[in-house]
Amino acid sequence: MEEKSFGNLNEKTVATIKVGLGTTLWGASGLVVKGLFNLSPHINAVWISQFRMIVAGLILIVLAQLNRHEPMDVWKHKDTTLRMIAYGILGILPVQFAFYECVQLSNAAMATVIQFLGPFFILGYLAATKKQVLRPLDFISAIAGFGGVFLLATHGNIHDLRISPLALLFGLLSAVGVATSNTIPTPLVKKYSSMTVSGWGMLVSGIALMALPQNIAGIPFGDWRLWLGLAFVLILGTIVPFVWMNEALVHLSPAVVSLLDAFEPVASTIGSVLIFGLVLLPVDYIAIVLIIAATLAISMK
Repeated sequence: MEEKSFGNLNEKTVATIKVGLGTTLWGASGLVVKGLFNLSPHINAVWISQFRMIVAGLILIVLAQLNRHEPMDVWKHKDTTLRMIAYGILGILPVQFAFYECVQLSNAAMATVIQFLGPFFILGYLAATKKQVLRPLDFISAIAGFGGVFLLATHGNIHDLRISPLALLFGLLSAVGVATSNTIPTPLVKKYSSMTVSGWGMLVSGIALMALPQNIAGIPFGDWRLWLGLAFVLILGTIVPFVWMNEALVHLSPAVVSLLDAFEPVASTIGSVLIFGLVLLPVDYIAIVLIIAATLAISMK
């Protein structure tokens, strides 16, 4: 099929640009969330996650309906209903909420880099359940990736943690969430549109967060910076990258998308240094390079 062109750019080039910009926006949204946490101690990960997932979920479901994807069909069968609930609670919830908790307890760069380990948990799941044969490269990459996290958290001294154990726990939970959010919905996306599946997954996750106690009395709802930050996270940090990524997957291979996904931790790290004055030592840069390189290595065929 002949590719369309946009000026001097073909569809693959446009798709590549969209993925790069989309992953950069994801990294930037973590910085914006950190800024919101700094705005008021009453703004917390539970409330921001709940707001983002419920509103973004509703928007995606409406878009799915407008595109005639029949989003309500998901709930007509018991097996798809149970899987959708599992996707929202075991997939979307950890990848979003645990990530924001890690951002709040540490910084956006740390949270994004640790979450970037998600493919290793996917690899472990495939090896355990699908009997996928692991290559020597996979073992080497796993050692390098988790070794990078060890350096990032301890600077090589196990008795001197650079981040709190709780922040590290939430970071690793968000990486596990990357795996579960990619494996649980697989049968769903084969039957329904990704817009429908993601929309309902976010909505279920946001509703599930209502079970956690929270106090919104001190949140500065009258501060325009709060709403500007939320608008960025919702539109430029969620909806736009989601649409761009789905459009790009039609034209690009998963390996190329994985390579471009490295823009997210890079953007988050650069932003944390320039905006929030995060001080990184040479060992931190070594750790970040180890994690990114190891994750990209296992994505290659």
